[in-house]
Amino acid sequence: MKRLSTRVIYFTYGAFLSLTLMAPLLPIWGVKPYTEVKLLEEVWTENGLTVRAMFTKNGQCKLVDFSVISFTSGVPRYVDYRDLDGVGDNYDRPAGSQALNIFVPVGRYEADSIELRTSHLCIADKEGHTITVTKVFSSHEPD
Repeated sequence: MKRLSTRVIYFTYGAFLSLTLMAPLLPIWGVKPYTEVKLLEEVWTENGLTVRAMFTKNGQCKLVDFSVISFTSGVPRYVDYRDLDGVGDNYDRPAGSQALNIFVPVGRYEADSIELRTSHLCIADKEGHTITVTKVFSSHEPD
């Protein structure tokens, strides 16, 4: 039976080797299209949901798609939304502090939950390689 110190050395060597081999992938894992999402307002009515939020947009990412998904009994479906600031669908905001201000015409009794989802094309490394990053911006459930 091997001594504990030998096992610890093998484990440490294995962990170091694993991290060394995965190091080139770390920038990809760290790409974030936006950060600091702060929900300012979420108002459900019989006519729909109003969402107001602040966030910081990353300059190395370009918005490809913004979509709203409604879930009813576990079944997802895409639903329309209206931007209350007058910007068009899939508007790619510039880098920096930004606001989201939308109305989703799905009443509180029509959905179990709603997700706001984004898909961005982001520069992943110094060589300019790009990846697509898809995230849930926010989730909302009626009271």
